[in-house]
Amino acid sequence: MQIVNSRILDSDGRTLILRGVNLGGSSKNPFGPPDWGLSPESLKNPADVSFVGRPFPEEEAESHFDRLNRAGLNFLRLVITWEALEHSGPGLYDEAFLAYLRKILLLAAQKGISVFIDPHQDVWSRWTGGDGAPAWTLEKLGIDLDKLDATGTAVTRQRYSEYHGKPYPKMIWPSNYNRYAAATMFSLFFGGKTYASGLSIDGENIQDWLQNKYISAFRHCYRRLKNCSAITGWGVINEPHNGYIGHTNLEQIEKNMVPTGPRPTPWESICAASGYTVRVPVYSVVSLGKKAGRYEIFNPDVLSLFREGITCPWK
Repeated sequence: MQIVNSRILDSDGRTLILRGVNLGGSSKNPFGPPDWGLSPESLKNPADVSFVGRPFPEEEAESHFDRLNRAGLNFLRLVITWEALEHSGPGLYDEAFLAYLRKILLLAAQKGISVFIDPHQDVWSRWTGGDGAPAWTLEKLGIDLDKLDATGTAVTRQRYSEYHGKPYPKMIWPSNYNRYAAATMFSLFFGGKTYASGLSIDGENIQDWLQNKYISAFRHCYRRLKNCSAITGWGVINEPHNGYIGHTNLEQIEKNMVPTGPRPTPWESICAASGYTVRVPVYSVVSLGKKAGRYEIFNPDVLSLFREGITCPWK
């Protein structure tokens, strides 16, 4: 097979049409009781979680694969998060999860199902409103995980009602790309050597440190799964973002991710992280995101996002 102009061609030059499913949304959260991943408790004790059983328990795998075959589907995009591999700490890989994945993939091969591995993330991590990176990537910067929602530097489904007193709005999660936590982590991941040249962890610049940890985790995953014949390809990262990189004026909104909801400028989001209260415009669906319908207060309790003695890396 080869890729030509975004098409996958077989040995005879014919375009392959893949028929399958994304597997699956549940893999973004650790295994637990129904809806546990949406509760505040699921964000506590991040080192102790387990993704064994995602996307489904091992004993259910055969029935799921048989159902896919009956529907004429023989291709899977298999979601694996960085957190699932390395939640306990840098370099501490979850071998039980990798052993589970191997069993699932060996069975997929027996059932004639091909698999594309998707290193998945949405707005960096579960603590910043999505999924992907382990909690320790934030903690290594001195970020207090319990203050992310309180300071307005992230909005999570798990804690939304606690801080807003109402149900979590539909499709608000992409707004985290405009908030401090996700924007900072992506800026450091892709541009730390340029924009935070003096920031190091364990003797490495923050960009190298983050990228090396990420790459090492998925290289380790590859080593454990490389003999699984069901695997036909590997992704690099789902939906990467530029963070603050590319803004020419931090006091203006230039690269907004979503047309509606709270829309802080980069400077407002940075101020909120450092203990300032900011008034952020909220754009409505009615105006198609062109006019602010009201304002939301970020960080009303003037809290610092960082642990005592640590300040914002952008200072």
